[in-house]
Amino acid sequence: MVKIQERKFVSAPPEKCVGGQVCEYICAWNKENVVKPLKSRIRVVRLNPLVNISITCRLCEDPPCVAACSRDALTQAEENGTILVD
Repeated sequence: MVKIQERKFVSAPPEKCVGGQVCEYICAWNKENVVKPLKSRIRVVRLNPLVNISITCRLCEDPPCVAACSRDALTQAEENGTILVD
């Protein structure tokens, strides 16, 4: 697991994200025990009908959003812990 101090930024190429927002719900549930996307540490923003981008992330040690994404669009980089939309 990557240490938080080694993490730099979030990279979010939008090729796979369909804007399901499941990552937001599961993050809020795991971190705050509420089903409220506004409490999530990750945000999905729809730029247009075809492009969704993850713009905010607090880089959890064991990110529940990665496991929750049904399209396997999220991964965590081994070298620095960034969450990638791939």
